[in-house]
Amino acid sequence: MGVLFFFKILLYLGIILILLKQYIVSWVLLDKVGYKFLKYIIPISEILLLLFFDGLFLLPSVLAFLFLIYKHEIYKDRAFKKYYSINKEKFFLKREKLTYVILISPVIFLTLNNMWESINNFLYKFNIELKISEYNFTFLQKDFVDYLVLFVLVCIIAPIVEEFTFRVLIYDNWFRKKYDKKIIALIASALLFSLSHFDINTLLFTFITGIVLGFIYDIFGYLGSAVFHMCMNFYTFMGVIGLSINKIFTLSIILILGFYLFINRKDSERVKT
Repeated sequence: MGVLFFFKILLYLGIILILLKQYIVSWVLLDKVGYKFLKYIIPISEILLLLFFDGLFLLPSVLAFLFLIYKHEIYKDRAFKKYYSINKEKFFLKREKLTYVILISPVIFLTLNNMWESINNFLYKFNIELKISEYNFTFLQKDFVDYLVLFVLVCIIAPIVEEFTFRVLIYDNWFRKKYDKKIIALIASALLFSLSHFDINTLLFTFITGIVLGFIYDIFGYLGSAVFHMCMNFYTFMGVIGLSINKIFTLSIILILGFYLFINRKDSERVKT
């Protein structure tokens, strides 16, 4: 165990302490909108991501919160109200809108991938090749348990944490207050979102995805963007385990149709009773 190992341990501990400070802010917000259970899910989820993801991709958001907390002292209720106006509607999602979010997700995913391929083909003419790297975990060895852990972290935990971090707090409650034009706030938050993944190859792809997630958040709120993010990561996860884009699209359509039929059946049974 060298100096680098101890430095990494100290870095992890420091980041976790910063996160605990951050939750003073998020806990107040979540209490106000009535989502108290997220107070426990988000801290555990974010620490798991920091411990298991190789690259500390949440570091920029943590540093942003450190700046916010000490500059504005938003842990004080009076200052909190001043800097963080809470729109409770952003935290509620009707089932009909949830269905819309899930239905549009494979179409947008396929569109983004086609756009990415077109950009790649154009850059390839100039001998520039960008590759979307697979998720890099230090503990995964490609057996069932490892893929299960990967699925939970990537498809469930990461969207919950990232949407609360980048859309609710950074985009809606920081940049929207800082910039008069919403488009500037959207671009700035998407840029920070893309930089937080620490991958130069996927910088443009995650930036465009961040823009899309910002629009989804504006239309459907936090739960809408979180569910959409989960769907996008699920399709990416299918690619990681070896499915082609066409198979992913077909599988997603089948799952969505099954979900839609299940919901309609439940509604019909409820009407009959």
